[in-house]
Amino acid sequence: MPPKFQAVLEESFGSIETLRRDFIATANSMFGPGFVWLVRTKGERQYALLTTYIAGSPYPGAHWRRQTRDLN
Repeated sequence: MPPKFQAVLEESFGSIETLRRDFIATANSMFGPGFVWLVRTKGERQYALLTTYIAGSPYPGAHWRRQTRDLN
């Protein structure tokens, strides 16, 4: 892991070990299929964990219902 990225993650979570524990605890507490994402927030150099279920995406424009044309 690049040292700069590690420093930013440690600033956001306290330590890499805390990030690892939070990531695993979040994934273990999910009910059903889904994803745990490490996302960059709008704050300066801040990261957070985000959960989505089934085929969810952290990108709001990625949802299939937002397409202008049905490709089926």
